[in-house]
Amino acid sequence: MATQAYGQVYIQSTMPAEDPVQVGSLWSDKSTGLVKVCTSVSPYTFVTVHGGSVAWSDITSFVGSSLAQLETRNASDIQNGAALSRVNDTNVTATLGGTPTTALLTAASITLGWTGTLAVARGGTGVGTLGDITKTNDTNVTLTLGGTPTGAVVTSTSFTLGWTGTLAVSRGGTGVGTLGDITKVNDTNVTLTLGGTPTGAVITATSFTLGWTGTLAVSRGGTGVGALGNLTKVDDTNVTLTLGGTPTGALITSTSMTLGWTGTLGLARGGTNADLSATGAAGKYLKQASAGAAITVTSITAAEITAGTALTKTDDTNVTLTLGGAPTTALLAAASITVGWTGTLSIARGGTGVASLTPASYTPTLANLTIGNGTTTATQLQVGKIVHWEILITFGSTTTVGTSPTFTVPTAAASTNALTASIYGYAIDVSAGSSYAIEVVASTTSALLIVWRTTGANSPITSTVPFTWATGDTIRFGGCYFAA
Repeated sequence: MATQAYGQVYIQSTMPAEDPVQVGSLWSDKSTGLVKVCTSVSPYTFVTVHGGSVAWSDITSFVGSSLAQLETRNASDIQNGAALSRVNDTNVTATLGGTPTTALLTAASITLGWTGTLAVARGGTGVGTLGDITKTNDTNVTLTLGGTPTGAVVTSTSFTLGWTGTLAVSRGGTGVGTLGDITKVNDTNVTLTLGGTPTGAVITATSFTLGWTGTLAVSRGGTGVGALGNLTKVDDTNVTLTLGGTPTGALITSTSMTLGWTGTLGLARGGTNADLSATGAAGKYLKQASAGAAITVTSITAAEITAGTALTKTDDTNVTLTLGGAPTTALLAAASITVGWTGTLSIARGGTGVASLTPASYTPTLANLTIGNGTTTATQLQVGKIVHWEILITFGSTTTVGTSPTFTVPTAAASTNALTASIYGYAIDVSAGSSYAIEVVASTTSALLIVWRTTGANSPITSTVPFTWATGDTIRFGGCYFAA
């Protein structure tokens, strides 16, 4: 068949399916040996124009014969050519000659780039990043970098300033490596205060030692003596003096004060205004005949005692006091007796020996009976050797009864017989509304075995005896016994 092509011949194993393939383009399928022509580009479609096993010479002959039939087109026949454009690099640029805007069948672009660094031999630095000029100052010698030291050299460079030796005196230094201190040693009384900064203030260390000679004269504000005197005192029998402060070494010269007494102490100062050293005897009293008169020693007559004052009393709730004689005028000065009570009255004295008859709670020890979420309420009251007690056990959903359950009483009994002599008890089955007589048997003087009273015998309770226990069922015991 005659084939009209338009310049595209594809020799490959896969079907060409992208621009610039167009109707008439030839495809030599290397995988099958078939020669095909494009009949449509939407979608790309090729039909076989030469089949069978085809040699390369056959393909070129076929292509040559096909090309001979191609229509010849002039450049002027192609309208609206596509542009050749370019993207310059920062340092590399390209100039497009001719008519690049319509020079191509399809648009194309050239992008210029840069790889690596420009070697020194080609006029570059050979490095990707310029180095900095840095410096490290000495304590006393510094360097100032001018211009722009950052990125100023091909490779980084640093200047480190240093110092050697000591600066001579002739060059304005001290000639020493370490400055000396000004120090001082104070005297006991004379001190020196160093101002400024005495440490490191001089070229070589210097010290001032303060001293003292002689005693400071009175005319200069001193005492004129080398040792101070003491202030002492001698007390009188009745008059004493307390030396405050620090009397030892308090005076320039030692001084002593001796206290004495003259005359009698007046009434206004708390005395008798009389010398009573030779007076007085049994049954004698101090007496002042009139206001301001001297105190004398004499006997008191009955006429001189005015009406006596009362002796009163305040009774306790249970204890009373009876005043005999003439209590309303029995005293020189009024007085009162208040009767009270302490502690509790013992049994030997007719009391109970306890402060309260209100029962107190106690915690019994249960064996083979697990309360779970049930409750146990136990109370006890002991008066002397007599113990009153009561226990109420209310079953919960997790309360369980084992074999031969026991519980303990508040206090050990005098004997097992004493423990069971007077005890009552019953159990209530709330679901059936029934009650059962429950007894206890003393297993020890402290523990009781819970049993069910049957005809002529006792049987320990179990989880099903005397009934199957359930939530809300109760056991109540009570009684009294003699404690050990």
